[in-house]
Amino acid sequence: MATHIKSLLSPLLQKKENNWKIGLFKRWPEIMGTLSTHVSIEKIQDDSIILGVQNSSWLQELYLMGPTILETINKSLDQPRFKTIRFKQRGTKVPKKKEQKRTASTFWNAPVTISESEERALNRIEDPDLKEVLHTFLVRCHREKKR
Repeated sequence: MATHIKSLLSPLLQKKENNWKIGLFKRWPEIMGTLSTHVSIEKIQDDSIILGVQNSSWLQELYLMGPTILETINKSLDQPRFKTIRFKQRGTKVPKKKEQKRTASTFWNAPVTISESEERALNRIEDPDLKEVLHTFLVRCHREKKR
């Protein structure tokens, strides 16, 4: 049996504690003015509001205006409800860099070039065991840099 969505949402919308939230969403363009096209409400959590911003430039600008925006939002409500405001960039997910799979054998067998100054420093060492250990350490350091 099909039920109209309005009948399902009506009890939720009539709860007293949510009325101010609904009012905030409805009056958002009025509260924020011309900024409302660049910033939207992402989440209301306890005494914090999280606002989504179009891009990093707006994120920086609005972050600097944060205290003023918070005061404006609280003044528009029946009572001050938010203590903190946070901003996050919305809409663009930064693709994770695909990590190149390296097996232990390809990593440890990859050729490494030691610089001339490192080679000269190694040649000044007279103890052959120490020289070999330091050479191995340098190679390992270069490989770690490439990771």
